[in-house]
Amino acid sequence: MSDVTHIRGRLRPAFRRIRASAAAVLLTGAVAAAIPAALPGAPGTARAAAAGCDGPAGDAFYDVPSSLPAGNGTLISCRQVTLNLGLGTAANTAWQFIYTTTDARGDRVASSATLAVPAAAWTGAGTRPVVALAPGTQGLAGRCAFSKGLVAGGDYEAGAVQAALGAGMAVAAVDYEGYLNGQVHPWLVGGSAGRAVLDATRAALRVPGGGLSPGTDVGITGYSEGGQAALWAAQLAASYAPDLHVAATAAGGIPADLRPVADSLNGGLGAGFDLYLLAGMHLTHPGLPWDGVLNADGKAAVATVEGQCTVDTLLGYAFRNMSSFTAGGMSLDELFQQAGPDGVTWAQVLDSFTLGEDLNTPGGPYQVHFPTMLYRGLIDEIVPPAVQDAVRDAYCRAGVPVKRKLYVGEHSLSLVEARGDVVSFLRDAFDGRPAENDC
Repeated sequence: MSDVTHIRGRLRPAFRRIRASAAAVLLTGAVAAAIPAALPGAPGTARAAAAGCDGPAGDAFYDVPSSLPAGNGTLISCRQVTLNLGLGTAANTAWQFIYTTTDARGDRVASSATLAVPAAAWTGAGTRPVVALAPGTQGLAGRCAFSKGLVAGGDYEAGAVQAALGAGMAVAAVDYEGYLNGQVHPWLVGGSAGRAVLDATRAALRVPGGGLSPGTDVGITGYSEGGQAALWAAQLAASYAPDLHVAATAAGGIPADLRPVADSLNGGLGAGFDLYLLAGMHLTHPGLPWDGVLNADGKAAVATVEGQCTVDTLLGYAFRNMSSFTAGGMSLDELFQQAGPDGVTWAQVLDSFTLGEDLNTPGGPYQVHFPTMLYRGLIDEIVPPAVQDAVRDAYCRAGVPVKRKLYVGEHSLSLVEARGDVVSFLRDAFDGRPAENDC
């Protein structure tokens, strides 16, 4: 029996249990100003801005539009769908929709998302609020899109949608950039992810039949990859989407500093996600050295994970050390010191993604002045606790009112443990109750 077969045999039962309950969640997030490069995408059918929800049937709905309407957060097309969230889900009406946003290099592109609105009337203050949900890692391939998983059923983040709907809140659940047909998701490029969250929320407010008020309160939430995306959306909201009324943010399991996160993943259960990191940086920062840092096995592995969803990557690359994929057996730290022709190193690019830096400086691009809940598991084995505590401390230093929560679980269990507290925290903000501040 080969080592890989043996590892697969050991891990497969565990991953079935993880997927059924809460799951192998992971990361994405970061960058306010990303550098260049068109992401791969297949041409599609030209579609004007949506007048009604009669988007194409089947997978053609996810074709890349050949032309785009003006503006960010513009609704392009939509279609009504039935979500498969599990027993006990509040009655709701749901739509998948395509909208415009700004990608990693600053170009307007199309992306996909889901809107779900409860049938029951909103009983809180003001008009029905919207929860902008940034999901944990689904995988890099288009078939892994969160919007597809919510319809197919069995997605580990379905419970977050279910909890918000049960509290009477609408949900705008983002897919992030790179999930239309022929594309690859640029993992951990959080400026892109943050803008996708904000623009999906803008477009959700315009979905015909959604019944949402343009000026309603918005709460931003996410865990792991979604936690980083949620904080980037929060930090960019004032400058990028001042039309949205963001009332609060709740984020957990946050990979707020990518180099220590990459070191923590290497050789462990989530080792395959370091390949996601390399793939994402290569897509959006093509000036970084590539041919000279990966060996043939490394390039083949990256090509493989670009077509995979999360569980396949976890099973396929668990406990692998990245030195087996690098030229000359370089360590990750050695790889990160390699520079492109412009002198910019991998380390500099990764460090530029650190959350909480330059927050609330006068006239700066990152302004957060609303209540924020930051939470983690006590024994998080995926994102180092010190990384998560550092971003909490940065938010406190910037004067952000922070509610801190710790849960007894590891990375995936803490996602489930926090759901009720997240909904309660957002509900308090929507109802105008004074925010807790644990700083």
